[in-house]
Amino acid sequence: FGFRGRSSIEKEKTLDISKVARFMASGAICSSIAHFALTPIDVVKTKVQTKPDVYNGGIVGTFQKVLNEEGPATFFDGWEPTFAGYFIAGAIAFFFTEYFRRIFSNLITTVLLASSSAASEVSAA
Repeated sequence: FGFRGRSSIEKEKTLDISKVARFMASGAICSSIAHFALTPIDVVKTKVQTKPDVYNGGIVGTFQKVLNEEGPATFFDGWEPTFAGYFIAGAIAFFFTEYFRRIFSNLITTVLLASSSAASEVSAA
């Protein structure tokens, strides 16, 4: 944070293959780990939605019921497709975020310079 918060990689506007790989790896790792950590909540939500007559104790009650009746391993059922899907999606999303941030940053800089130049010409006339 602060004036040292922006690293040198953010100040460089060009993207080479090593930066693209780093951006994609960062997005893939962060997104997949975050969604992996939330898998137990998704499992409980799915159980409440698909069997409301069996799991009708709310989120906490359903969590306890699943833990007692099915065991803790149940909370991570289906983690593989979630992890893989968000690994790919996170890589793509973070790359495009950085790519378009650079494009729009350059565009805004150009527009601001052109408009300030035009304003100085108009005010000088």
